Amino acid sequence: MADKEQISLIVLSHGLWGVEGHMDYIRKRLINRYKNSIFVIINVIRQLEKSKRKVKKISLIGYSLGGLILRFAIGILGERGMFDRIEPDYFITFASPHMGVKLFDGSLRSNIFNFVSGRLVSRSGEQLQLRDRFGKKQEPIIKALSDPARKI
Repeated sequence: MADKEQISLIVLSHGLWGVEGHMDYIRKRLINRYKNSIFVIINVIRQLEKSKRKVKKISLIGYSLGGLILRFAIGILGERGMFDRIEPDYFITFASPHMGVKLFDGSLRSNIFNFVSGRLVSRSGEQLQLRDRFGKKQEPIIKALSDPARKI
């Protein structure tokens, strides 16, 4: 393959429950639209580069918690210099709880929801309920993700 080949990496990240089907529609549409393109996963970027094929652009699409995970990953990847050599193209999230899932109305229903959902899925539940503590400031990770002074 020629060095000029433009490879655009598209990463799809599913939500909390890990159901691939949540991303099936997008995956099928991408494959249908770009039949002659190369689809790879992030772990093979180095393999492509070793074979003189380079990823030129990267797009990240996250569903639900997958959107938050990718949002965090963007900061880490940027910190490690990935975007110095690979151009970020799109970052898309849908049904992603960027503000957490905690209900604040004080009703019995909200209190039960907050209690159960914060414990049902362990650490992820704590994070979505804004009950976790992250980093030196010991703040919820969702708050840390929104701090413009932080690399993540």
